[in-house]
Amino acid sequence: MSSDVVDGVSSVSAGATFVSMVGSALIGARSVTLEVNNNTNKVLRRYPHGLHLDHGRFVRWPAAAIAPQGFDVFSAASKDPSVMTGTEGYVRYTLDDDHIRLMMTCGWDNPYFGDNRVRGRLDWPDAKAYVMFGFRGEGNTAAPFRFELFEASRFPNREGGKFYIEEA
Repeated sequence: MSSDVVDGVSSVSAGATFVSMVGSALIGARSVTLEVNNNTNKVLRRYPHGLHLDHGRFVRWPAAAIAPQGFDVFSAASKDPSVMTGTEGYVRYTLDDDHIRLMMTCGWDNPYFGDNRVRGRLDWPDAKAYVMFGFRGEGNTAAPFRFELFEASRFPNREGGKFYIEEA
Protein backbone atom coordinates (compact mmCIF):
# COMPACT_ATOMS: atom_id res chain seq x y z
CA MET A 1 0.00 0.00 0.00
CA SER A 2 1.18 3.51 -0.69
CA SER A 3 1.93 5.78 2.26
CA ASP A 4 -0.93 8.10 1.19
CA VAL A 5 -3.42 5.25 1.53
CA VAL A 6 -1.96 4.19 4.89
CA ASP A 7 -2.08 7.81 6.13
CA GLY A 8 -5.68 8.13 4.92
CA VAL A 9 -6.74 4.90 6.65
CA SER A 10 -5.01 6.04 9.85
CA SER A 11 -6.81 9.41 9.71
CA VAL A 12 -10.22 7.78 9.18
CA SER A 13 -9.53 5.35 12.02
CA ALA A 14 -8.47 8.20 14.34
CA GLY A 15 -11.61 10.17 13.41
CA ALA A 16 -13.87 7.17 14.10
CA THR A 17 -12.19 6.61 17.48
CA PHE A 18 -12.65 10.30 18.36
CA VAL A 19 -16.37 10.22 17.41
CA SER A 20 -16.80 7.11 19.58
CA MET A 21 -15.07 8.78 22.57
CA VAL A 22 -17.26 11.90 22.29
CA GLY A 23 -20.39 9.76 22.02
CA SER A 24 -19.52 7.69 25.10
CA ALA A 25 -19.28 10.87 27.21
CA LEU A 26 -22.91 11.79 26.56
CA ILE A 27 -25.54 11.43 29.24
CA GLY A 28 -29.12 12.60 29.49
CA ALA A 29 -32.44 11.57 28.02
CA ARG A 30 -31.52 12.97 24.59
CA SER A 31 -28.09 13.62 23.11
CA VAL A 32 -26.42 14.20 19.76
CA THR A 33 -22.93 13.86 18.31
CA LEU A 34 -22.33 16.46 15.60
CA GLU A 35 -19.61 16.29 12.96
CA VAL A 36 -18.76 19.24 10.72
CA ASN A 37 -16.54 18.48 7.70
CA ASN A 38 -14.80 21.32 5.91
CA ASN A 39 -14.13 20.02 2.38
CA THR A 40 -12.77 23.36 1.16
CA ASN A 41 -9.30 24.88 1.00
CA LYS A 42 -10.20 27.64 3.47
CA VAL A 43 -10.54 27.73 7.25
CA LEU A 44 -14.04 27.60 8.76
CA ARG A 45 -14.27 29.80 11.86
CA ARG A 46 -17.03 29.63 14.43
CA TYR A 47 -18.92 32.92 14.23
CA PRO A 48 -18.45 34.95 17.47
CA HIS A 49 -22.18 34.99 18.29
CA GLY A 50 -22.95 31.80 16.41
CA LEU A 51 -23.73 29.36 19.23
CA HIS A 52 -27.37 28.87 20.12
CA LEU A 53 -29.25 26.28 22.16
CA ASP A 54 -33.04 26.31 22.39
CA HIS A 55 -32.85 23.25 24.64
CA GLY A 56 -30.01 21.37 26.25
CA ARG A 57 -26.33 22.03 26.86
CA PHE A 58 -23.04 21.48 25.10
CA VAL A 59 -21.18 18.45 26.43
CA ARG A 60 -18.22 19.12 24.14
CA TRP A 61 -18.03 22.62 22.68
CA PRO A 62 -17.54 23.21 18.94
CA ALA A 63 -13.98 24.11 17.96
CA ALA A 64 -13.20 27.76 17.24
CA ALA A 65 -11.85 26.81 13.78
CA ILE A 66 -11.87 23.88 11.38
CA ALA A 67 -8.82 23.54 9.13
CA PRO A 68 -9.11 23.14 5.35
CA GLN A 69 -10.04 19.53 4.57
CA GLY A 70 -10.54 19.03 8.32
CA PHE A 71 -13.38 18.21 10.68
CA ASP A 72 -14.68 18.86 14.18
CA VAL A 73 -16.85 16.68 16.42
CA PHE A 74 -18.86 18.15 19.27
CA SER A 75 -21.90 17.10 21.26
CA ALA A 76 -25.00 18.36 23.02
CA ALA A 77 -27.45 16.75 25.42
CA SER A 78 -30.61 17.54 27.32
CA LYS A 79 -30.04 19.21 30.66
CA ASP A 80 -30.14 17.08 33.80
CA PRO A 81 -32.48 17.22 35.53
CA SER A 82 -35.01 17.94 32.83
CA VAL A 83 -38.49 16.69 32.20
CA MET A 84 -39.26 15.50 28.67
CA THR A 85 -36.93 17.85 26.81
CA GLY A 86 -34.33 17.17 24.18
CA THR A 87 -31.56 19.18 22.63
CA GLU A 88 -31.99 21.69 19.83
CA GLY A 89 -29.67 24.36 18.55
CA TYR A 90 -27.30 25.58 15.88
CA VAL A 91 -23.71 26.64 15.30
CA ARG A 92 -22.70 29.23 12.73
CA TYR A 93 -19.40 29.35 10.88
CA THR A 94 -17.78 31.78 8.46
CA LEU A 95 -15.34 30.87 5.73
CA ASP A 96 -12.02 32.55 6.46
CA ASP A 97 -10.80 34.72 3.62
CA ASP A 98 -9.58 38.28 3.20
CA HIS A 99 -13.26 39.22 3.18
CA ILE A 100 -15.76 37.03 5.02
CA ARG A 101 -18.35 36.28 2.38
CA LEU A 102 -19.94 32.99 3.52
CA MET A 103 -22.01 32.12 6.59
CA MET A 104 -22.82 28.45 7.22
CA THR A 105 -25.45 27.41 9.79
CA CYS A 106 -25.60 23.83 11.13
CA GLY A 107 -28.77 23.06 13.08
CA TRP A 108 -30.18 20.01 14.86
CA ASP A 109 -33.20 18.94 16.88
CA ASN A 110 -33.36 15.75 18.94
CA PRO A 111 -36.76 16.18 20.64
CA TYR A 112 -38.15 14.10 23.46
CA PHE A 113 -41.13 13.25 21.25
CA GLY A 114 -40.93 12.90 17.47
CA ASP A 115 -38.28 12.47 14.83
CA ASN A 116 -34.84 14.07 14.78
CA ARG A 117 -34.41 16.99 12.37
CA VAL A 118 -31.37 18.48 10.64
CA ARG A 119 -31.24 22.05 9.30
CA GLY A 120 -28.63 23.96 7.38
CA ARG A 121 -28.22 27.21 5.55
CA LEU A 122 -25.66 29.08 3.47
CA ASP A 123 -25.80 32.88 3.44
CA TRP A 124 -23.91 35.97 2.33
CA PRO A 125 -22.54 36.89 -1.12
CA ASP A 126 -20.44 33.77 -1.81
CA ALA A 127 -23.15 31.25 -0.82
CA LYS A 128 -23.79 30.16 -4.42
CA ALA A 129 -20.17 29.02 -4.74
CA TYR A 130 -20.76 26.28 -2.13
CA VAL A 131 -23.14 23.41 -1.34
CA MET A 132 -23.88 21.93 2.05
CA PHE A 133 -25.09 18.44 2.88
CA GLY A 134 -26.70 17.32 6.14
CA PHE A 135 -27.15 13.82 7.50
CA ARG A 136 -29.66 13.17 10.30
CA GLY A 137 -29.10 10.39 12.76
CA GLU A 138 -31.75 8.21 14.35
CA GLY A 139 -32.18 7.43 18.01
CA ASN A 140 -32.32 9.26 21.30
CA THR A 141 -28.80 8.91 22.71
CA ALA A 142 -25.64 9.99 20.86
CA ALA A 143 -27.71 10.39 17.68
CA PRO A 144 -25.18 11.11 14.90
CA PHE A 145 -25.53 14.25 12.78
CA ARG A 146 -23.09 15.29 10.06
CA PHE A 147 -22.65 18.48 8.02
CA GLU A 148 -20.45 18.68 4.91
CA LEU A 149 -19.36 21.88 3.11
CA PHE A 150 -18.03 21.65 -0.47
CA GLU A 151 -17.28 23.99 -3.33
CA ALA A 152 -20.31 23.83 -5.65
CA SER A 153 -18.09 23.10 -8.67
CA ARG A 154 -17.59 19.56 -7.29
CA PHE A 155 -21.32 18.88 -7.72
CA PRO A 156 -22.42 20.14 -11.16
CA ASN A 157 -25.86 18.52 -10.72
CA ARG A 158 -26.55 20.50 -7.52
CA GLU A 159 -27.49 24.16 -7.25
CA GLY A 160 -24.96 26.27 -5.34
CA GLY A 161 -26.04 28.04 -2.17
CA LYS A 162 -28.33 25.20 -1.13
CA PHE A 163 -28.58 22.80 1.80
CA TYR A 164 -29.30 19.18 0.87
CA ILE A 165 -30.50 16.58 3.34
CA GLU A 166 -29.04 13.17 2.55
CA GLU A 167 -30.04 9.82 3.95
CA ALA A 168 -27.21 7.97 5.64
